[in-house]
Amino acid sequence: MKDKDENEVQRQVIDEIKESGAILVYVNTDGNVTLLTSGNITKLQSKTAERMLISVNPSVILRIVIWIEVNFVKLEDTVYGFFRKIFKV
Repeated sequence: MKDKDENEVQRQVIDEIKESGAILVYVNTDGNVTLLTSGNITKLQSKTAERMLISVNPSVILRIVIWIEVNFVKLEDTVYGFFRKIFKV
């Protein structure tokens, strides 16, 4: 990303945080997750954060589903990259 694009994205994020509540997810080098909030958060933000926290320590079934999802996304990226090289899009 160019510096100008990065600065624009940073400004947009800062403006969004100032205008309404936000939840920031911080993952340290040990893998510990911390949620930081700014302002009042909506019910949708709270529900989404709750779902994210559930994925930190998932059940066996959820681990399998997440593993399948991650591998499908990787496969999709690989296939997309392959066709992108072929058709030079």
